[in-house]
Amino acid sequence: MTVVWSEIEDLINNEAEFLDSGRYEDWLDLYAEGGVYWVPRSHAQSDPLNEISLFYEGRALLEMRINRLQHPHAHSAAEPYRVSHVIGRVRKISVTEAGNEAHVEARFHIQEYHEGRERHFAGKYSHHLIKADGVWKIRLKRVDLVNCDATFEPIEVPL
Repeated sequence: MTVVWSEIEDLINNEAEFLDSGRYEDWLDLYAEGGVYWVPRSHAQSDPLNEISLFYEGRALLEMRINRLQHPHAHSAAEPYRVSHVIGRVRKISVTEAGNEAHVEARFHIQEYHEGRERHFAGKYSHHLIKADGVWKIRLKRVDLVNCDATFEPIEVPL
């Protein structure tokens, strides 16, 4: 099976666009069944289950996060979050011989504005993707923040 690189780049860019435009259900649909969103607490972290992470969320927790962001009575999200992702070149790290799994990385910058305050996040994305029924899905998204060991106010919108 031949990997069409533009399909993978489209997935990464669509993910950012969905978050920027508040299309959270569309964002969640990019995740495979059993997909995981992970933001480690340290640069060398290799084990999300036995070490503290900023986030380690499967689909059920991601759905709860999205429901909370969109709930009309969620005080912290009463004023919508405005975010803008800038993603650097998506780099191919590995692709299986069968062409149905891929690991890609990209650098990112995110600007967030909410209730008169701005925050900036930067780092590296690692996406582990799987192709099922002709569609690429996220099996694991790891977000390595430059300042992952800093103290953060709650991060509401996925990075």
